[in-house]
Amino acid sequence: MKSGQDLSRATLTQELTRLAVNGMDVERCLAIRALALEPLSEALPALRKSRTDPDEDVRFDAVTIMAELADASAAADLLDSLLEDPSLDVKAAAIDGLGKLRAAVAVDTLCQLALEPSANMAWDGEEFAQGHSDPWLELQRLSITALGLIGDPKAVEPIVTATHDEFAQDLWPESLDALMGLGKTGIDVVISQLSSKTERVRRLATERLAKQPWLLTGEQLVELIRDPSVEVRRIAVSAIEKPDEELISELMSDADATIREAVLWKFGAGDPKRISKSLGDPAPLVQAAALRCLAQLQRKPEVETTERLLKSLLEKDDAEISCAVLEVADVLAPGCAGEVARTLAAKRAAPLKVRRTAIGKLSDIPEATGLNVLTSLVGDPIRSIRLSALDALSTIANRKAGNDTLADSAANTILAAFRGELIAPPVETTRSQLTTNEPEPAQGLRRHGTDAAVDDDAGRQNPIKIDREGNIIELPEAKEAAIEPDDEKLSSEPRFARSTLDAIQGINGGGDSVQPEMLEDVELTAEDISFLELAQGRLGRKTTTPEPKIPIHADATLLSSKLLAKVARRDVVEALIDGLKTPNPELRVSAAASLAEISRCNSELFDDAIDELAAHLGDQLLLVRLNLVRSLGYIGDRASAHLEPALEDAEPAIQAEAVAALAARLSIPDKEELLGSSSSIVRKAAADALAKSGGEREAKALRDYAFDRDGEGALHAFGLLRKLNQQTSEHALVGALTPEADPRRRQIALGVLAAWAGHA
Repeated sequence: MKSGQDLSRATLTQELTRLAVNGMDVERCLAIRALALEPLSEALPALRKSRTDPDEDVRFDAVTIMAELADASAAADLLDSLLEDPSLDVKAAAIDGLGKLRAAVAVDTLCQLALEPSANMAWDGEEFAQGHSDPWLELQRLSITALGLIGDPKAVEPIVTATHDEFAQDLWPESLDALMGLGKTGIDVVISQLSSKTERVRRLATERLAKQPWLLTGEQLVELIRDPSVEVRRIAVSAIEKPDEELISELMSDADATIREAVLWKFGAGDPKRISKSLGDPAPLVQAAALRCLAQLQRKPEVETTERLLKSLLEKDDAEISCAVLEVADVLAPGCAGEVARTLAAKRAAPLKVRRTAIGKLSDIPEATGLNVLTSLVGDPIRSIRLSALDALSTIANRKAGNDTLADSAANTILAAFRGELIAPPVETTRSQLTTNEPEPAQGLRRHGTDAAVDDDAGRQNPIKIDREGNIIELPEAKEAAIEPDDEKLSSEPRFARSTLDAIQGINGGGDSVQPEMLEDVELTAEDISFLELAQGRLGRKTTTPEPKIPIHADATLLSSKLLAKVARRDVVEALIDGLKTPNPELRVSAAASLAEISRCNSELFDDAIDELAAHLGDQLLLVRLNLVRSLGYIGDRASAHLEPALEDAEPAIQAEAVAALAARLSIPDKEELLGSSSSIVRKAAADALAKSGGEREAKALRDYAFDRDGEGALHAFGLLRKLNQQTSEHALVGALTPEADPRRRQIALGVLAAWAGHA
């Protein structure tokens, strides 16, 4: 005797089959889509009948489901649809299915279709007349792709003929892909295109053959790496497996830097001699790659040697090289990694890419000096820099394992930025071991002659020396770079121009003329003060300077409020609640969102702040009220009294959030009443609340809700019922499919089943 579940399943298949053939047009489409839940043996009879349905949408769905169920017994039906159905969409679905099924029975038809429209096929004349292009063209592409999947070598000739037709559309990508699947005959055709006069064809053929490099001979690979096209040569490098030394040397002399970089990574990453030579390459891209390769060597050079190497590379003042130095400094010169990152992060003249990379590196280095640099950068005039600095501070603040003191300091910095009270920290002004110049000390200063700081010609010949064992042992000394004033900066700030110029002259051996009175009523930045301290140190003078506040931009304040969501502290909660009082709407929204995030995992921090938090539930902004309700919900029973009024809020989103927060406290009648709300999101929240209880009364209410209001919440409700009791949910759906059922309920049930089958 069959179980109730088996009977329900059999009845479901029976009702879907009946509706697929005899239902209304919408019912027929939905029933066919729902049949994807069934094995092909049970669904095929209905799908075969639906294949000739007068409605094109029904026929299309039937062919699509046949292909999806992927059974060879459907191949003949799909071929019939290709030949007999006038609809272009149905033909396309049939071709796609025949390819997926690797249907050999369709090869002849597809070969013919690859060449021209078949006279034996049914075509919709209106599609030819109304379309902007020949409807057959898309079928031609699909046919070639399907032939490649089927894999019959007899398709090679028609595909080649179609591709070389001078009046045809561009078929090279599809054709080459298909030919690669047609055995030796097809692959030979692809190889023959390596000598094509058209660069694009050579590149497309090389791309496909590079994925199976064993198909190419050594001579063919050599020809490819000498191809005039850089793209072809680059692809060819990826196909080389075991080159000889002569071939590698030829590739390392390629005129294109990207080729040399690729060859270095693939064949020279473990070779100290090749790395050494590449460090002197004229292209920064290759030098950067060589530096990264150097960091991966098992036997690395002495630290003193690598420090001089990094120093010489930094003086080239190239973005790619500087980023590489940042990446490898902690491996090659661990003691100087923080210094490199601090120097480049604070260097105003450095490219943004370098500064942002350096800032990110500082978040990985547990140093107080690095934290000071990040703090000073919160007020940087460049938006991306100050936001990157705050983001790095957030990373430090949330990494408690390494150094709690630093984490707390970083959190304090973010909090101070949010409050607008950030004081400039002391900036380290000791002379760098890795760079000839200090970190960029003052806005407007630039370095002079850095592009020519290293003798490139000498470096290319022998940038470093290597012993017999391949170890790097010596580097050339780098040249000093001088400081030069930025005239544009000086002219734009006349009150500070004279003292700045005098300070520069003092550093370079000039006059001793920095006067304290020059600093009166002058608004100084942290970098200005850092520069003056440096200058006065060189001149043996001491000047009292004011302690500056870092200017906090609006975007930095806003980001700070978002980052504080990760800092679980009472003072942060208090500051964010204060932020709810600001007239800035965006900041209030962000503060409320951060409060909700903190309360989600740390509700105990709100013990003394519940009333103050609830006082802002009257905020005009929906997102503020929504996040505050969410926060009170996370706090739990202690805040429930403040949530009940939110059930009457004019905004449905607030009501729904309150329902979710009070789900455990609301009575079943209250939840059932909320299912009748005019708002779909409130009804959804009420359904979720009912499902958490899980009783029979709640299940009945969910079934009634599923078929209410034209089934708007049907998929959600039946999803909940399915989790509670799969058999009960299927019984409810089967009952709605019977001939006696209400047509509206029947369509709702079919829509749910089609969605479960992945065809909503």
